[in-house]
Amino acid sequence: PVGLERGNVSFAFRARCWGEIAPPSRSFVLTQVFRQRDTEYIRILDEVRHSQLSAVSCRMLRVSATTVFAGEAKPTRLFSHNADADRLNEARLEAIKSPQSSYRAHDAGEQPYLSQL
Repeated sequence: PVGLERGNVSFAFRARCWGEIAPPSRSFVLTQVFRQRDTEYIRILDEVRHSQLSAVSCRMLRVSATTVFAGEAKPTRLFSHNADADRLNEARLEAIKSPQSSYRAHDAGEQPYLSQL
């Protein structure tokens, strides 16, 4: 939501002009998943999204929530708000004791994608 950093949370679809900007006739549904390949995980995410979590999915989430990871590997954490993810990222970056390094990138590719890097 816009304004989360300032504590003034408001969703775009609550604006008075939303009906003019995004009428139902111009709405669309995203049907293809690009960022996940695990079909079981995709199914669980869909169940959560629609508030219809099955007993099987609930059990899988409970088991994975109590999994203890050995060594330095840390599991990926999912957050519903960027601010929470930013807080964890900052804390983990601060915990790194190695000296900071900088690298200069040389990007190549086609426009308009190249200018978006």
